[in-house]
Amino acid sequence: MRRLLSLAILAAALVAAAVLTGASGDKSDKRTYRIVFDNTFGLVEGGDFRVGGVRAGKTAKFEVMKKKGEPAKAVAIAEINQPGFDDFRKDATCEILPQSLIGEYYVDCQPGQSSERLPTDGTGTVPVNQTSSTIPVDLVNNIMRRPYRERFRLILSELGTGL
Repeated sequence: MRRLLSLAILAAALVAAAVLTGASGDKSDKRTYRIVFDNTFGLVEGGDFRVGGVRAGKTAKFEVMKKKGEPAKAVAIAEINQPGFDDFRKDATCEILPQSLIGEYYVDCQPGQSSERLPTDGTGTVPVNQTSSTIPVDLVNNIMRRPYRERFRLILSELGTGL
């Protein structure tokens, strides 16, 4: 009798453990968006993707979008793996920002307030006119090299003369 009772308790514990560990949500549901930029300088596959400054996923891969008669655009495909950050709207905006001083960059998006939602199956696209990127500091510092430094001095002096 004691053996049957202990086996029943053990079986109940195993069933409860299986039910509780299997009750978590399915993490394989990938929510992806396509974000079109003029260029994706500094971004890498697996880099941070943030929504409102909070890490929500990663940049999965990059593509090139070419249309006839237009310059090529870079498309960053972002995967969101954190719940609650996948509610992008038609007026969502994204930008590429520096993450550190050594040249790492990440994508930061604001989800928008429009009533129309973007699909999360990878077809939802944030267009290029709603994206921006920062100018890298090293390119700004290049202006101080010769002959750029002299050109910059001429521009500033002409600007002062004009004022």
